[in-house]
Amino acid sequence: ALLCSWFDPPTAPLQWFPDDEMQFRGCIQIDLVNLGICFCARGRKEQQFKTLHSCTFENSNMDLIGSSGGAGTARMDFSRSSSEADTVDIHLCALTGKLASDTTTYDRFCVTTGEHISRLAGNNEKSDITGFVINRKTNQPQFVRYDSGKQTTEVFSGQGRGESNHTQPDEDVFLVDDLEHIGNYFAQSMAYSIISCTSKNDVWVIYAEADRGQQKCEGSPGGYFLFNRYSKGATSTAQTTQDSSPQIERKIELMFSSRPELKGHLLGEMKPLRVTVSDGEEILCYLSEPADEEHVNPPLIMMIHGGPQARDTWGFNPLVQLLCNRGFRVMQVNYRGSTGFGARFIQIGMDGAFCKLLQQDITDVATYVINEGLCAKNRLAIIGGSFGGYSALHGLTFQPDLFKCCVAICPLTAVGAADEQSKKSFSGSPLIKKYWQRVFGENVSYNKKFAMDASPLYNTDNIRNMASVAIYHGVDDPRAPIGHSRKFVEKLKERNIKGEFVSFSGEGHGISKEENRLFMYHRIEKFLCGQFELSIRCGDDDRWVNNTASVEWSNSAGGD
Repeated sequence: ALLCSWFDPPTAPLQWFPDDEMQFRGCIQIDLVNLGICFCARGRKEQQFKTLHSCTFENSNMDLIGSSGGAGTARMDFSRSSSEADTVDIHLCALTGKLASDTTTYDRFCVTTGEHISRLAGNNEKSDITGFVINRKTNQPQFVRYDSGKQTTEVFSGQGRGESNHTQPDEDVFLVDDLEHIGNYFAQSMAYSIISCTSKNDVWVIYAEADRGQQKCEGSPGGYFLFNRYSKGATSTAQTTQDSSPQIERKIELMFSSRPELKGHLLGEMKPLRVTVSDGEEILCYLSEPADEEHVNPPLIMMIHGGPQARDTWGFNPLVQLLCNRGFRVMQVNYRGSTGFGARFIQIGMDGAFCKLLQQDITDVATYVINEGLCAKNRLAIIGGSFGGYSALHGLTFQPDLFKCCVAICPLTAVGAADEQSKKSFSGSPLIKKYWQRVFGENVSYNKKFAMDASPLYNTDNIRNMASVAIYHGVDDPRAPIGHSRKFVEKLKERNIKGEFVSFSGEGHGISKEENRLFMYHRIEKFLCGQFELSIRCGDDDRWVNNTASVEWSNSAGGD
């Protein structure tokens, strides 16, 4: 610490970015002492990198970096080598300072002087920039994506770029009209992503997806479409005339659907829903309804995503639709700390909030669905994987009167100082180690009593005798050791609590092999339908006959 007060702390590159001549002129560097993030670049004829923008670890947006270098949404785009100006456009986060914005932005800097020139995109009130679509000819962004409920796409005009990005001066006008046409075509029933465009920008491949089957996709929830813009009277782009004021036609046609096997199956409608929780924060949730109307007062499953720095999005979700098809409502919760909604929303989910305010968000949403008549109190369950599995066990353990049962997939059962085994798994990288210290907070990270108080493994006595628990875990899980789940199950056995425990050999932190995942979904269906006296519609199936599962414990929980 004394040396760092005299000298700049050492840094290490996390991600590299080339210019149009494939010279690596941009990089994201990590301060190895404080783990701050620096966006650095060098001039065309320079060897030394200079820092154009930096932010502390506390103010950084993990969505930019990702769980490992290159896995996030950060990008640096340099002006062409033929351009006089030497500039770089950076997707960055800046919660404080002169560039302050709660959500991520896309800003231009002069590489030579390090001066900030302009803000090109972002600063959206409710959403980070979640992605870019690149122009194949210029290799520069031409669309930006946001997602504050359903994904939207906007034209990136590149104002002030100082160079032509498009094939003709009024290309931006065409693109705005193109997006309007596409938006009207898919309306509110589907969300779309532009996958690729031709160099002329007149033919696009689009992927569109919905929560359930769509006529546009021949009954499938999603499909790949071809968008074509051409002059009136022409049948293809090749016949487009060079008229100075052509009358433009636009056409969209389905190339193929993405899940044709789902045609004809009953799938549930998913609706974005905003819930105000007890401290006034607004939480984006997704409520999915049962696929048919025959169920009166259907049970509801709270489905909690992992992370905690991740998020749920609108669209087709296989487990959600399985449960809807079987007669459940499903509520997904983007609790505080979820990504995509700005740095402040991430921050309020850190420093120990994972076991307090974050879990209170889930409890408040569960209370909301009961108060709104969406679910009777004794017909509520909770399910999640990884950190979501922790939340599922936390809900059953610390809110024993709220949930009838829970399903936990590869869950964390012991956290922070109470978990010597998996703590080593999370500390291989200094960035990941500091991240988890910040998630857990000082008390849970270093004080074993606080950590045990926050760990479901050490609080199983709180679970009601009438509750039921199903746990599914990979034998080779390096992050949430299966040994903890086995200890948790042993404590359930001692109290004769109903449930089941299934392990999967050859699986790690998540059940990924197709046969294993199908078998797990089948067990989850049997468990939950058994709990709420719903019909089980799928028996044993050859599609998962080669699974690697071992049912280590099953105690009449509705699964058999």
